[in-house]
Amino acid sequence: MKIAVGSKNPVKINAVKTAFYKFFNEFELVSLSAPSNVSDMPMSLEETIKGARNRALYSIKKENADFGIGLEGGCEEINDKIFLEGIVVIVDKNGKEGIAKSSAVILPEIFIKEIKKGKELGDVIDSFANENNSKQKGGAVSFLTNNVLKREDEFTDAVIFALVPFIKKELYN
Repeated sequence: MKIAVGSKNPVKINAVKTAFYKFFNEFELVSLSAPSNVSDMPMSLEETIKGARNRALYSIKKENADFGIGLEGGCEEINDKIFLEGIVVIVDKNGKEGIAKSSAVILPEIFIKEIKKGKELGDVIDSFANENNSKQKGGAVSFLTNNVLKREDEFTDAVIFALVPFIKKELYN
C-alpha cells in the first residue's frame, strides 16, 4: 500500500506514520510539497478543510498512491473566540474520503492580533517561545500546554479519526 502525504513537515509525516501503523502492518509512505491553495493561516473551518482536501487530492494524483493525505492547521471562530485546530482529509484511489479535526484550543487575543496583521501562527509562536521553526516541532499546542501536548499528538488523533471510514467500511458506504 502506498500513501502520499501532502507535506514535508516532519511533525505531520510522523503523525501519519503513527496513525497508519495502528491499523496497517506495511505501507510505503512518500511525502511531497502539496499546495493547499488557501491562505497561509486559514481563518475558517471551511477554508481549513479546503486546504487539507486540496493537499490530499494533489498528493494521491501526483504519486498514484492508494491514499492521499492532507493535513492543515487553521482557525475557527465560535462565539467570538478563535480556536486553533487541525484538519485531516484522507482520500483513496476510489474517491472515498475520510475527514476529521483535532482537538482545539482558544488562541490568546495577542496571537490573534498578530495573525490578523498577516503573520503565520508559527512565526508568532517562534517570537513568543524564542524558537525557530516551532511548527515543525511542538507548535502552538506545545507552547500553550507547557509541552504536555505536541502538534504531532493532535494530528495523530485526527489522522486516526479520518481513517475510520476506511477501517469501518461496512458503516460508511
